[in-house]
Amino acid sequence: RPMGGEVAIRGSVRICYSNPFYHLFKSRVKDEVPGRLLDYFGLRNLKDRNPHSLSFGQAKRVAIAKAFTADVVLLDEPTAGQDLEFKQTLIRAAKEFNRAVLVATHDTEFAEACDDVIEIP
Repeated sequence: RPMGGEVAIRGSVRICYSNPFYHLFKSRVKDEVPGRLLDYFGLRNLKDRNPHSLSFGQAKRVAIAKAFTADVVLLDEPTAGQDLEFKQTLIRAAKEFNRAVLVATHDTEFAEACDDVIEIP
């Protein structure tokens, strides 16, 4: 229970757990992710693939892109299995798509690139 205060959420919320396969239900990547997000997250070449045939890192990107269809995006360990270029894309995406993004991560370098960091011991 909250100890005080209020939380008001305007818009939609999506969460992306650390296991991306929990979020993928359709038979093609392009049915999971809208076209502009396919392009932004570099998934166009995977659009006709079954999400469950992808590598962990590829599936993670699809699940994250799918989460970006919401106004508030909650990401659990989004940098697992990702390269530096994707990490930078993820930081840019929050700003360019004007999303509130909350991230749980052990990746301290990624956390340093975020606007605010709350460290929990």
